[in-house]
Amino acid sequence: MKCDCLNECGDDHLVRDGKAEPCDYMKKRVANKKQREEDLVVLRGLADWVQDQEVKASLNRILKELR
Repeated sequence: MKCDCLNECGDDHLVRDGKAEPCDYMKKRVANKKQREEDLVVLRGLADWVQDQEVKASLNRILKELR
């Protein structure tokens, strides 16, 4: 059985209960949301890395000045 959403995509209780298969549109929305969440994790990691690199560069400058 396919989903039969009434007001918005994903509001069919049969899909939530696992008794109906989501439509292709809903599957695509779920996949896109998952991809965005995974991308966000990568971007946060990259932001942390950049910040670490900036801290290391600052420390190196300070150490050079102290020598």
